[in-house]
Amino acid sequence: MYKIAYRIMACYDRKEMVEAEVEKLKGCDVKVFYDDRPQKERKGTYYTQLKCIEDALNGDYTHLVLLQDDILLVNDFDKCIKELIEFK
Repeated sequence: MYKIAYRIMACYDRKEMVEAEVEKLKGCDVKVFYDDRPQKERKGTYYTQLKCIEDALNGDYTHLVLLQDDILLVNDFDKCIKELIEFK
């Protein structure tokens, strides 16, 4: 069987979008990682990417779905991911 970690790379300016993503993934293993560095140090997404990846590596997950905070998820996104996993 598989275990999926859904991790969202986020910035505070898009908090409403993040909340919408989390709501769409209700019931899934979701964590949000905000860029909590001082404003002048916030360049690129590598910082939150690493936070998300490290968190998933420290668990017993088989798959990681790494999401940015400014995307719109289709309905049943998690079911689509499971179908992709099972297809392989």
